[in-house]
Amino acid sequence: MNKKVLVSLHNGIGDLVITFPIIQHLLLLGYKITYETVRNNFDLIEYFFEDKIQKIPYIDDIDPSKKYLKRTSDDALYDYVINLNRMYELNKISHHYYNDSHAKQLNRQILVNFLFVNSYLIDVPRDLDMSRHFDIPKRKNNNIILFTQSKAAENRKIYYDLVCELTEHYRDNSNVIIDPKYSNIKELCQHINDSKLVITVDTGTLHIAEILKTNWIGLLTNFEKNVLTKYYKYGQQIIQSFPSGGYILGDE
Repeated sequence: MNKKVLVSLHNGIGDLVITFPIIQHLLLLGYKITYETVRNNFDLIEYFFEDKIQKIPYIDDIDPSKKYLKRTSDDALYDYVINLNRMYELNKISHHYYNDSHAKQLNRQILVNFLFVNSYLIDVPRDLDMSRHFDIPKRKNNNIILFTQSKAAENRKIYYDLVCELTEHYRDNSNVIIDPKYSNIKELCQHINDSKLVITVDTGTLHIAEILKTNWIGLLTNFEKNVLTKYYKYGQQIIQSFPSGGYILGDE
């Protein structure tokens, strides 16, 4: 198998991680994978795949197939181009155009697998268990990591006053790490991989915890549990909150 696949996705780390089980599955089948994404995501890809897939910087284009698919198979750069850059259009259509409750329940993993198949690449995994595809060695510790804000969404965060209270409360407990500092995404992933528990307001770190088999608790505002984590195994609890302004746990 020497089929060449380009996956194009400029989104944040959460959406990238959702694609990784498919990528790993395709690599095992012998596909040659190239990932087109923003440079900030390169470290994340390297953590999970080392040098097994090629990375190229994302160039803004509504339809990557116009750049990479040629008119004949003889001069094609790629056999398949998987354009995932407009996944959020489903949210716009289901929530704002038609207010369709069934469409709102569509799990993102199913959507991503469909977009691969819709691009004529039918060799997707036959299950949606994210955690079974990777066995990255753990250096287990008793750390509990708390992520109090999301870099991708301003409304996903714990109130500052509460963060200060938590920081003071756990000041002498070295196993509770609030908003850990890291120099790159690889280091972040290794922290998550080694920890006993991740508590997070951010879906990106939640997805990473799941795929690395690390127990997690999600503090979420705008997702139903059965939609976001329907096929996840390592979630201990989801705390749902809808305060005004979208902030989490401000009065708790």
